[in-house]
Amino acid sequence: MYIRICTVLLFLLCSASQCKKESLKTLRDKLKGSWKLEYYTGGFTGRGSKLTPGRLSITKFDKVIEWKYEHDTMVSSLPYTVVMHNNQPCIRIKDHQQTINYSIAISHDTLFMQQMDGADMFGEVYTRY
Repeated sequence: MYIRICTVLLFLLCSASQCKKESLKTLRDKLKGSWKLEYYTGGFTGRGSKLTPGRLSITKFDKVIEWKYEHDTMVSSLPYTVVMHNNQPCIRIKDHQQTINYSIAISHDTLFMQQMDGADMFGEVYTRY
C-alpha cells in the first residue's frame, strides 16, 4: 500500500510540475526513443511491483507507433497519438478493439504513464534506455 501511495504522489507531483505551456510536439519529441519498464501498479488489487530481475521489457516510441519488446522479441506494435484529454497531456493508443488513454509526465529521463480509462487504472514507470 505504501508503494502505491508513493507512486501516485510521485506521478501527481511530476504532472503538476510539468510546464502547462509545453506543446504537444515538444512532448512527442521527448517521448521518442526507448524506455525500460521499471515499475508498475494497478489491477484490481492496486498492488505495485518492480520488474523481476532479469526481465527486460522495452517500449519504443517513434513518430506514430508504440513498439513493445520482451527480451528482444517484439510482442506488439500499436499506433498512438499525443493529445490533450481532460486538460492533461496523454498518449492515446489504439488497438483493434479499444482506445486507451494514458496520462503522461516526463521528468528528466523518467516516464510516468497512468491509464485514464477503466477500473483497473494501471500505472507504469519507465527510464530512458
